[in-house]
Amino acid sequence: MKVAPADVSAREAQKIAAEMLRPMNQGLELIGSATQFRTYVEGVYRRTAFPLLSAKYFSGLGKNHATAMKVKDALQAS
Repeated sequence: MKVAPADVSAREAQKIAAEMLRPMNQGLELIGSATQFRTYVEGVYRRTAFPLLSAKYFSGLGKNHATAMKVKDALQAS
């Protein structure tokens, strides 16, 4: 990807490049309509939504802590 013309200083080019990459590095890049489902799941869903699902599941098992730990261990082993 072209960042700047060749006559721009290295420091200025680094600033421009950092500005171009900021949305991607902060996770603010929007998902477009041409994004493949696999790309979305592997890149966005697994990092943001998926970790929250396990917490909700285990908190919904009730007060039986031993059962929750057994289920958690079984899922981690697979």
